[in-house]
Amino acid sequence: MFPIGDDNSGRHATPVVTIALIAICAFVFFLQLQGGDEFTQTWAFTPARFTADPIGAAPTLITAMFMHGGWAHFAGNMLYLWIFGDNVEDRLGKIPFLIFYLVCGIAASFAQYAVSPGMNIPNLGASGAIAGVLGAYILMFPKALVRVAIGYSVVALPAIVQRRRFDRDDVVGRGNGRRRLYGARRWLCCRTGADVPVRWAQHRAAIDRGVVKERDDRYTARNDESVAGRTRPAGQACLDWA
Repeated sequence: MFPIGDDNSGRHATPVVTIALIAICAFVFFLQLQGGDEFTQTWAFTPARFTADPIGAAPTLITAMFMHGGWAHFAGNMLYLWIFGDNVEDRLGKIPFLIFYLVCGIAASFAQYAVSPGMNIPNLGASGAIAGVLGAYILMFPKALVRVAIGYSVVALPAIVQRRRFDRDDVVGRGNGRRRLYGARRWLCCRTGADVPVRWAQHRAAIDRGVVKERDDRYTARNDESVAGRTRPAGQACLDWA
């Protein structure tokens, strides 16, 4: 099951930033194909290199965000960014969305760095930033209909249903969640023909960052309403998160 589209009837503006991010990722991926491993090693984020030279390796926190490990990796990330990024951009605004996207990607890299600061394997991909966008989308548009392909059929499901795929147990790796994650990792390795180190810490941190950002915004909006005279019952904000 994977998403192929969503309901954009409520979108008010052209998603310029989302389109630009996809275009940049496509251009950088083309440079990767031309430059080969040397290009990837130079511009991907490598934790061990960052440990040895934080200032010199700092630019790779950004550049790695626009690189990908293969066609499947690139196509999957861009599909998710196209489906979910436009709606989050429309809600946040162009500049705030761009800042939010970059912050999620950097936070994801630092999460992976915290787990394995001595790792010499290059880290790359927009997955961390896009995971943050997904976290925000699920909270912003929980009832939005997302078209998903299931076998040979296409079914429209509420976005909140997709949340179970990013449930905390799945990301942390407990119980059945761990088996699902390892199963996804094996599927990816078979598709690419390589032992790909999937960065669970990045995905978890970025999703959490997106959830926290949207919850903070909603909490601020509630406080503004109370100040304006539309006071909510005591404890209402807490109940909304349950």
